Amino acid sequence: FFEFLIAVCRYSEKYASMKAHKHLPTQKDLSVSTRIAKNQIITEVLQNPTFRKASEKFKIPYLIDEESVRKSFMELLNTEVYQSYISAAARDRAGEKKILEQILENQMLESESFNSDGEEKFIHWNADLEAVIPLIKGVLSKPSAADFLEKPDTDKMDFATELLATVLEKNEFLLEMIKPKLKNWEADRIAVLDMILLKMGLSELLYFETIPTKVTLNEYIEIAKEYSTSKSGHFVNGILDNLLKDLEAQNKIHKKIFKGSVNLKNILMKYRYLLILIASGVIAGSCYQRPGNGSRTEANIPMGNVKTTVEVIDTTFNFGKVVEGEKVTYNFRFKNSGDQPLVVTSASASCGCTVPERPEEPIAPGETAYIKVVFDSKGRVGPTHKEVYVTSNAEPEFPVLVISGEVAPQ
Repeated sequence: FFEFLIAVCRYSEKYASMKAHKHLPTQKDLSVSTRIAKNQIITEVLQNPTFRKASEKFKIPYLIDEESVRKSFMELLNTEVYQSYISAAARDRAGEKKILEQILENQMLESESFNSDGEEKFIHWNADLEAVIPLIKGVLSKPSAADFLEKPDTDKMDFATELLATVLEKNEFLLEMIKPKLKNWEADRIAVLDMILLKMGLSELLYFETIPTKVTLNEYIEIAKEYSTSKSGHFVNGILDNLLKDLEAQNKIHKKIFKGSVNLKNILMKYRYLLILIASGVIAGSCYQRPGNGSRTEANIPMGNVKTTVEVIDTTFNFGKVVEGEKVTYNFRFKNSGDQPLVVTSASASCGCTVPERPEEPIAPGETAYIKVVFDSKGRVGPTHKEVYVTSNAEPEFPVLVISGEVAPQ
């Protein structure tokens, strides 16, 4: 993010140079402002030794798309905020920060090209934004004090790790407690993430004495709404609330009572970190994106310990050259080469522009099926390489499926 911010600010110098070197430049061409290139906050970020080390360590400049930088600057150029910034009599801290917030919120976060580029380079782009944006705004307030090499809070990581270990250890016990509350629902037909959240929530109610029950219920409802189905928040709320009432009636809830105020902010930050872990595939080994964004499909059928083998007939497809805006569809074929039913539990892609569809039903031994993949070339001009990740009960696992080609401008 900061490398991109810096690149947009510095593009003013390149733009001014191009205008000045025009054939017969006008006075307006010769007086293009480069004030933003010397933005005080950007200068302090560049002087921060941890920023320089992080930039070198992670090769961040190589990830910056020059065309996205140019588009962002040209959009910024005609905004009232930018014109007011370059015409101000003197620099002040509020103005320096305001112009960077303008770029962040409008030329970056609201930009289709910026987000598309981010989705291509970072598979968990959308989930990570929730955690990253507050950090960026914090750095804009105190750039000199920022530590760009700082690792995640170990307290939050310890919390997530302990919760994961507890759910795995108590898995059968938790499931037996949840099943009677499902009424008309079959446990193996409930959305995978909903069942994971129920087990996690129940674990906290029983084994994490420092977390208030109200916090547990509220946060898991929010996580269910954010990352599962449209009805998941209501479903998780009903089941956990029912479980809590029974546990309280049986005197099985034992929470520590704190004198004075409970540090709810710290507890909630743990949940936000936990939410990022869920979205990133750390909790329960399942990467789960928001329903409706088209980059992942997931089954509600459990694999259990039943394993089979798979023969993947098509692993790569090059569609050659298409014009921007066209959609490319290809069916990656595979065969159940084992002696047990093959269940494809999920199919996800490296970018939101690529939508995989998995078979809904188990594939019988000897049968052939396919993963349908649709690539939307809108906004993807140039060479493209997209990957599709498939999980199933096959051993060895599915290889990565690749769809590639070149998108020509309209």
